[in-house]
Amino acid sequence: MSTTTPDRSPAEDRTGHGVPEGVRSALQDLWEGERMLAAELTALAGRTADHGVAAAAERLAAVSCGHAAWILGLLPARSRTAPTRAVRERRTARGPADGPTLLADLRRVHALAGDNALLWDALCCAAPAAGDRTLLDLAALCRPRTAEQLRWSRSTARALASQALTGRDVPWRRREAVLFAVDRAEDPGGWLLADATADDA
Repeated sequence: MSTTTPDRSPAEDRTGHGVPEGVRSALQDLWEGERMLAAELTALAGRTADHGVAAAAERLAAVSCGHAAWILGLLPARSRTAPTRAVRERRTARGPADGPTLLADLRRVHALAGDNALLWDALCCAAPAAGDRTLLDLAALCRPRTAEQLRWSRSTARALASQALTGRDVPWRRREAVLFAVDRAEDPGGWLLADATADDA
């Protein structure tokens, strides 16, 4: 199945102004990337039994849908293959997400958000060279919202990881202590695991 919209000259945007080829290519990749991210987030929301995770995923999916709609304002419309079909089939085939599956869903979301964030960064840097204020305004608006999607997917994966991978949970203070120690290249296999049965207050 494909999504078709009226065709325009590849050298013009919707206002008739020229768009550098590299910028247009990046925007087209972002248009598809944001739609794919929205689809993954929507699928995740429909598969998890955690109402908080589902509500956040739905909100962040709407963010990506908004980004995709705004991008179209700077692009000549073209025929596209809808990126949501595989996501719908995967959700139908696997049913509700258990812990490991939810973690895998979050990994896909994080990877897509990271790719989109890198492209928004690139467009922020390219906009001054292109002399395109509209592009800069759009990138400046969307970049921090994509960063929020990255933070959410990472923090949610961290919160769910111990239960999802081991069937046991640990207090959030201990999780944060482990991550802090690893980030500082300390010895997480030593003092942090020596009293692994102790709970934080």
